[in-house]
Amino acid sequence: MVYKGGTVGDSEKWMAVWVSSKNPKTIEGFHGPVGRGENLLWILEESKAVEDAVLESLSGAISAENCFLYVSSTCGAPKGFFYRSHTTQRAMWEVEHVPYHQCPRLPKKQIEDWKAQWGEDSAIFKARILAEFPSESEYAIANLAWLERSVRKNNEDLEENDIEAA
Repeated sequence: MVYKGGTVGDSEKWMAVWVSSKNPKTIEGFHGPVGRGENLLWILEESKAVEDAVLESLSGAISAENCFLYVSSTCGAPKGFFYRSHTTQRAMWEVEHVPYHQCPRLPKKQIEDWKAQWGEDSAIFKARILAEFPSESEYAIANLAWLERSVRKNNEDLEENDIEAA
């Protein structure tokens, strides 16, 4: 859907386009006002689920003057564009971190219920309530850090047993 016109400024210089797509080819080539490709704002909601290929297509659309990309989401698995924009590529972005205690709309009782339901150390609580990227997926059966610690401990035990047996 395209909306043009209105009372704000020159109606030929602004518009809004709503796009929902998992196919990068459907958004490729859109470059703002006719012929100039400037004054463009892309807003990506729940961007943790947006595929890297879609974001790569958008990079061409924001290459002109005064073009911006706004991404928002709860934290998800430690992978993909949204994760990198908050970690390894953070210097390229203006990042805002908003944990639950900065959200006055969330009742304290609800936070306590989620804490009891999911556990304070769970990936889902870290991602959705603390606004932190967990070290594993919210659907993980076991905590990755615990598994890695277990493997290290087992390797240490094996090495000690090998030394004793020799």
